[in-house]
Amino acid sequence: MSRNLFLFSFILFLVSFVFVTQSRAATITVSSDSDTLSSDAIYTVHVALNINTGNDTVYYLRGVFFKPNTSSYCGYTWNGDTWFAGPYSTDSGWKKFLPITITDNGWEGELKTKIDASSTGCKDSGAYNFKIQRFTSSGSGSFDEQNVQTVSVVIPTALPSPTNSPTPTRIPTPTKIPTPTKEPTPTKMQTPTKTNSTPSISPSTIVTKTVSNLLTSATTTQGASLSGMPTAILGANAILSKHNTQSLKNKKVLGTSVKQGNILSSIFLFIGALLFIACGILVYLRKKKRE
Repeated sequence: MSRNLFLFSFILFLVSFVFVTQSRAATITVSSDSDTLSSDAIYTVHVALNINTGNDTVYYLRGVFFKPNTSSYCGYTWNGDTWFAGPYSTDSGWKKFLPITITDNGWEGELKTKIDASSTGCKDSGAYNFKIQRFTSSGSGSFDEQNVQTVSVVIPTALPSPTNSPTPTRIPTPTKIPTPTKEPTPTKMQTPTKTNSTPSISPSTIVTKTVSNLLTSATTTQGASLSGMPTAILGANAILSKHNTQSLKNKKVLGTSVKQGNILSSIFLFIGALLFIACGILVYLRKKKRE
C-alpha cells in the first residue's frame, strides 16, 4: 500500500512539473527583410511571441548581435523613446528595453535594433547572428526557442591619422632698402639788376647853386654892391656856359656810359670849374676892395 502511494505521488509530481513547464515555455518567431547591415543602419525584425501566461503580463525584449559560436552579445534596442544597450543587470536596467504586454498568450510586433560597433565583440565586419532575449519584470532573462537570423555587417575601417607634414621653413622677407632722399635742386639765384644808385644831378644846377651861394656870401661879407661886377659875372657865366655846353656835348657823346659810372667824373670836372670860378670871384672882390 505504501509503495503504491509513493508511486502515485511521483507520477503526479511529474505530471505537474510537465504542466507547469509547458505553461511557462515560449517560442519566438523572427523574420527580417534585410540580410546586410551597415554599422549605423537600423535593423528591423518582425517578432511573434507565443507563451502560456495570463493577460497583461509584461515582458521586455532585447535584440542582440553576436559572432557565430560566441556569446559576446552587443547592440542597441529602441524602447520607444531612446536607444538602449545597458547596463541592464542593476537598477532595473532591463526595464529600459522594449516593453510588451501579453494578450491571449502572445504578442506580435516590430523590434528595432542597431549594432554597437564600439563594443569589443562587434567591432569587425563580417557575418553576425541575431536573436531576441526576453526579460521578466523581476529581471530574469532567457533566450526562448527561436529561429536565429544571419546578417552581414559592414563596419568601415578607421582611417589612420595623417602624418603631420613638416612645417616648411619660413623664408625671411628681405629688408626693404630705403629709397635715398632726393636732394632738392638749388634754386637759381636771379642776377640782381644793377641799379644806378647815384642820383642824376645836372652839373649846371650844381654850378649855378654854388655860384649863387658864393655871390650871396661875398655880398654879405663885403657889404658892397655888386653893380661893378658885371664883367666878372659875365666872364664867369661865359665860362659856365662854355662848360655847360661842353658837358652837354660830352653827355650826348658818352650816352649810356655816363649813366653807368662816368657821372662822378663829370661832377669832379665841374667842381674844378666851380673852384676856378670861385677863385676868380674872390680875386675880383679883393681887387675891388683895394680900390
